[in-house]
Amino acid sequence: MMKIAITGATGFIGSKLARTALSRGISVVALVRDVTRCSVPRSKSLEILPWHLGQPLPKLRDVQAVFHLAAVIPNDLSDPGTAPLCFQNNTISALQLATDAAQQRIGHIIHFSSGQVYTRSQAPAHEDSPAYPVERATYYLASKLAGELCLAAAARAGTVVATILRLGSVYGPGMHPRGMLPTFIANLVRNTPVIIDQGGGYTADFIHVDDVVELALKMIEAPFDGLLNVGSGAGRSSLEAAIILAEALGADPALITVRGVAKNAGFATLSILRARKLFDFNPMQLEAGIAKWKASGQLANSFR
Repeated sequence: MMKIAITGATGFIGSKLARTALSRGISVVALVRDVTRCSVPRSKSLEILPWHLGQPLPKLRDVQAVFHLAAVIPNDLSDPGTAPLCFQNNTISALQLATDAAQQRIGHIIHFSSGQVYTRSQAPAHEDSPAYPVERATYYLASKLAGELCLAAAARAGTVVATILRLGSVYGPGMHPRGMLPTFIANLVRNTPVIIDQGGGYTADFIHVDDVVELALKMIEAPFDGLLNVGSGAGRSSLEAAIILAEALGADPALITVRGVAKNAGFATLSILRARKLFDFNPMQLEAGIAKWKASGQLANSFR
């Protein structure tokens, strides 16, 4: 039986990954900061162990792969004072994880990074595009990029296979209430105005959490050494997102107000040609993802 370990298994993506893996007969070791906060249903195939970023990996028996989702995201992404915290937890800890995994003869790490590290451009960013995250969240994104480099160096040294998944803007049931989509949803449900700055031109590549998990689990079927973009392959503006949500929620579109001038703001659209070719990756577009969220019965109640 396949057995995996997941760091950050209490988080949005980690908990969904754990639940899906268990439903498919995969044994899971959930490495969590607070055991009492682990919402994954208990089963014989689930082991929950306390673990903090920066700590040595506990002894993981018969684990074939580690999915590394645990990270520090500071509340104020523009505060340079958070840089040491970010680099200690998102860079040095990734290197330590690779070292510990190699010592335990765990040959595969699937590392969840950010597709927002790319330099923004008109064309979609592929895995070889320039990465220079200086415009937004510099300290956090730089620490994630540096963590990638540490794992890639370990892979080049032959100690592990390092799959690095650069994620777009992940959304769906269970997501953190902080962010653009949750704010839009909360306002629309409460029948309060949705104010969109920058002329509604802020763009992101929105990817449903189910698509992230599906692709991530394919990594253990055919371990891939290198970078993979995980997005929808389409950049959507903040105004588009608000309109799609208003329609799904049956809210009055007149609640949406745009102010300011449209700018070349936001993050790069991700090219997903590599994932399509190698893993037949066919993610939902935002309309379909929001419809699926609504069908789950959780969309309107998520952020009341």
